[in-house]
Amino acid sequence: MFDFAKIEQSNDCISGFDENLNLVIWNGAVERKYQMPKADVLGRNLLELFPQIVNDFRVTCFRESIADRKSFFFSSLPYQYDHWGIYTQLIIPAKHPLPGNIKVLSIVRDHSEHERYMRNDLLQPLMGE
Repeated sequence: MFDFAKIEQSNDCISGFDENLNLVIWNGAVERKYQMPKADVLGRNLLELFPQIVNDFRVTCFRESIADRKSFFFSSLPYQYDHWGIYTQLIIPAKHPLPGNIKVLSIVRDHSEHERYMRNDLLQPLMGE
């Protein structure tokens, strides 16, 4: 089970969505990266906030994760829209009922092109005892 205190303290950008892709979690790292305070984004739809990604393959992954409870892991992707650099992303469905009707979580870690991460590298620091 996820430890929500660790999610907030994480240096990784972590966001959580309900079944309609409305934001339920927006941790401090993603708040700083996009310079969008939680109060301004929670409850709003992902595609309303970032209309440039409407046809992005990851939106399809979010929807499949919610509908079919699939996980997706992308390693060393280049940013395409509003940032420069490389990132790794894990899109993971909520396997158990989570507060706020969270259906899917996204964990994004920026890194250099030479670093490599595995799925557990992103998950393990967020797990409770």
